[in-house]
Amino acid sequence: MPQSAIQADGANKLTMRWFTPKGTIELTPVNMQDSQAVANADLMADAMSHFNDERFVEAMSICQTILRHHPDDAPALHLLGLVHYRNNNYLQARDLISQAIALNPETAHYHNNIGEVYSAMGNLEEATHHYEKAIALEPDFSIAHNNLANACAACGKNAAAIEHYEKAIAIKTDYAEAYRNLTLIEVPAPDDDKTANMQQLIDRPGTSDSDAMHLHFALGKVYEKAKQHDTAFEHYLKGNTLKRKTINFAMENYVNYADGLVNT
Repeated sequence: MPQSAIQADGANKLTMRWFTPKGTIELTPVNMQDSQAVANADLMADAMSHFNDERFVEAMSICQTILRHHPDDAPALHLLGLVHYRNNNYLQARDLISQAIALNPETAHYHNNIGEVYSAMGNLEEATHHYEKAIALEPDFSIAHNNLANACAACGKNAAAIEHYEKAIAIKTDYAEAYRNLTLIEVPAPDDDKTANMQQLIDRPGTSDSDAMHLHFALGKVYEKAKQHDTAFEHYLKGNTLKRKTINFAMENYVNYADGLVNT
């Protein structure tokens, strides 16, 4: 399954990589004047930090505190929606992010993220609408291009999917997930420039475990198609080792989130 991506708003540049069937979250700056009270900026920064570190209970609690005093705070509604989305509570996520969009309809990443919610619910038509809206608002939105490509691939529109994966990679040259997703449709040869770029990204100091996982799986596809089975197996083995680390971390945080719902 192609991997998808979500972008959240935050006071600071915060980036994390996450592997689930829903893909990646990238936290990017937003003007905190979106909040109804400037004092909420510090609280939102804390909530984003918790969310970035997978501390969903803490992020949820801060958002709920803000919304008790300012029920029309779009960033808090949006982030609370993402917390629910990441824990498979799609109806609640849809409703919360829809409220954020009603308040700030020109915010591209709100459209991208509700697109991911609709995609998880199986509504690819609505998901595609919101991805296209996000790209119309921000043409260089690499995450939205990747997600639109996923929707196209799921509908059998492979040419359009390839076009948008390649746009995502052109915008963000180290976009590991987009490389992996692309190889599910169009597998480059071992001597292709894309293959060389993926290998360089794996070898680059500082590449995250999540990005390395995606790249190893992509390279596994490359060498499997080329019938270089030993090399393919080596990449798949490394990818699966990294995947298991992430799944264990995900399960721990889901348990914490569920406990938090019981206590709210």
